[in-house]
Amino acid sequence: MTRQDLEQYERFWRANRSIADRLDEPEGSDYRANRRFMRAVERAIARVEDPLEREVLRLRYTDFRYDRRMTWPEVTAQLYPGRQPDRKTMYRLHRSALRHFEE
Repeated sequence: MTRQDLEQYERFWRANRSIADRLDEPEGSDYRANRRFMRAVERAIARVEDPLEREVLRLRYTDFRYDRRMTWPEVTAQLYPGRQPDRKTMYRLHRSALRHFEE
């Protein structure tokens, strides 16, 4: 898995949502292929050993609670409620998480 796969996750999520909105039974080949890709990304994230790094990747790339990818301030608020670490800390954590994700 690569960072590009993480970046594409949102595209597949939106495509499946669109298919599901248009069809009563969204089990077409595109829908299933998208779900397979999304599950592969989720499994790769789950294999990241450090729980904080894993959560950074999950929140940033696969959690669409706001109907879109979470922004860095939203990710920071979820990880550190009531505290605001500086951006460098979050970016360093993210960089480390990506390195472990791609291994």
